[in-house]
Amino acid sequence: MGESKLQAERIPEITIGRCILIILVAFGHSVIQQVGSSRGGYFYDTLVIESGLSDARVHVWLLNAAFCIYQFHMKAFIATSGLLFARSMARGKYDSLKKLLIDKVPRLLIPFVFMNVFILFPMRVFTGYYKENFLDALVYDLLLLDGSNYLWYLIALLICFIICYCVEAYYNGPRLFKWCVIISLALIRGAFPKFFYAGFENLIWFYLGLCIYEKLEYIRAKANWWKVLLFLVGCIASRQIVVKSPQMENAMYYISGFCGIFFLLNFSVMLDKYTRLIDSKLVNSISSNALGIYLYGDPLNGVINYLAYMLIGVQVFAFSRYSIVLHLFKLVATIMIPLLICKLLKKAGIKYLA
Repeated sequence: MGESKLQAERIPEITIGRCILIILVAFGHSVIQQVGSSRGGYFYDTLVIESGLSDARVHVWLLNAAFCIYQFHMKAFIATSGLLFARSMARGKYDSLKKLLIDKVPRLLIPFVFMNVFILFPMRVFTGYYKENFLDALVYDLLLLDGSNYLWYLIALLICFIICYCVEAYYNGPRLFKWCVIISLALIRGAFPKFFYAGFENLIWFYLGLCIYEKLEYIRAKANWWKVLLFLVGCIASRQIVVKSPQMENAMYYISGFCGIFFLLNFSVMLDKYTRLIDSKLVNSISSNALGIYLYGDPLNGVINYLAYMLIGVQVFAFSRYSIVLHLFKLVATIMIPLLICKLLKKAGIKYLA
């Protein structure tokens, strides 16, 4: 049977890996109940303590698991984008910087502005997030001056696309020199305005993904369960080292990212070899709509937390029987509802917002 166009375009381990990643992102966001910034925040954990109760035990367990996921999940997302970008470059999709900008600027900046102005801002007003002037807070969100804005990812991607394109397209020298440029820019990220900080910080992961594409066949051939276990242990161990020795945080940032990316890649290769996940419509749908799920899932999570608190009270965060139901509901809802939104937007022909 001949392959469809979609099947021919797929990289199976990336399709599976991206599905896993967006589920991990949804899980990580679903367990966060305390988010603070200079403009306000949600402080449900504090409310639990102030009421004389203690955090639900199941939430403590889930939070520890989420912290391990945070060691690598967004780095792996950035690396995945780098890998797919390398494929596009190899196929000649971007033969000029102008073509790249025409494709990526609207794809990333339109949802950034739309989500900030029409989704994130109204949601935060509705849920009582902002404690100061609303319009002042909106400006902070748009300039990424508020550290709690999850949309940093879109600006970071745009910066990574532009810089890595320039490095690849305008210099034909040794790969080592290109790495020196990328690492140097990442290390001096503090010299750039905060709006650009995340982009330079994540250059290393994007360029790592770009380089992985060149070795993808080798990685497929050499993948095994021992490597999956080794990289998983490395990722978990790096988290424990940071907990016990905070001064090691900078070194563990890179070790955990490297281990997490190669854990996910090898794990996805093995799942492709031994399962039929790649044929699952749900897996393919979640993977192809990963960005849209990321965009709409986090605000939805904030709304669900707020409604649960208003309807049930602080007990919903303090008692395990409530907490586990709440977290399971948020995990499913923040994947499936955004997935439905993406499908409706695409069916309506609305570009860039899904």
